[in-house]
Amino acid sequence: MYVKNVYGEHWDDYQLRSVSIGGNQPFFQILKEYDIDTLGIADKYKQAAVKWYKQKHCAAMDDVPFTTVQPPKDWNERIELTK
Repeated sequence: MYVKNVYGEHWDDYQLRSVSIGGNQPFFQILKEYDIDTLGIADKYKQAAVKWYKQKHCAAMDDVPFTTVQPPKDWNERIELTK
């Protein structure tokens, strides 16, 4: 992960595309959905939901289909997926 200064650094086309496709809002939404928004930075990036979101974002960046199912949010949802 790298935090880029909006005003003081050059943004190439790939970086601008990444922000236009994803940006912070969808990422923060995933953190809230999975109730991991209060974890420390290192712990957030170890979570299955964040890894899934990154894969989804990279697929969108590369214009390739993404069919991986979103990970369950809790044990109840995990049980429902196995039925």
